Parts: sequence; structure tokens; C-alpha cells
Amino acid sequence: PRGKLSKHVVICGSINSKNLRDFLTEFFHEDHENEEMNVVVLTAEEPHLDMLLMLREPIYEFNVIYLEGSALVPKDLIRARVDSAEAVFIMADKFAAVPDEEDSKIMLQNLCIRKFL
Repeated sequence: PRGKLSKHVVICGSINSKNLRDFLTEFFHEDHENEEMNVVVLTAEEPHLDMLLMLREPIYEFNVIYLEGSALVPKDLIRARVDSAEAVFIMADKFAAVPDEEDSKIMLQNLCIRKFL
């Protein structure tokens, strides 16, 4: 978030360019009145080229911040300002090869965020 008074949400979990674009398209839809809101993407992976290109699109370049980090690490939760976020969204990979493992990852992130708050 740019500035102490800016409103933001945090998105973490299993993030790829497709599900992030779907999320951002819905989140910034004019019906939701979120144009002034910022989105912080917190993920352990470096962004791939398609992700970088998407984040440089005019509609997102000033409202979306990409942070490499983990929702399991308190230092990264501080960097993402989770404590002042309007909401935290944890994305799941609905096509995971091992769904139980994916569910466990999501639950662990949820517990770490709740403990941090």
C-alpha cells in the first residue's frame, strides 16, 4: 500500500496469472466501487512474464503491488500490512493434483494469518 491511509486487501495462496486476473477483474469491477483500493499480492514465487505483463497494464499498475514472500512468515505479513488490510483472500488451486494437500496449505496459511492478527 502506498501511504499509511491507503486502503488495501491482501491476496495470497496459490496464485497464477489466470486466477489473479479473474480476481482483479471482479474486484475492480465498477459495481464494487473498489477503484481507490489497492491489492497486495503476497506469494513466494517470482512473477512469470505473463504475470509481469498483466501487472503493467494501466488498470493495475498503480493499484496492485506484488510482494515475494509467504503468509507463513510474520515478517512478510508485516511487509504486506496484513494487520491494516480491509480483507485477506487466500486463493486455492482448484485443480491441484492432491486436493487434501492443497487444503492443508490453505488452512495453515489461514492459521498463521489469524495468529499474526
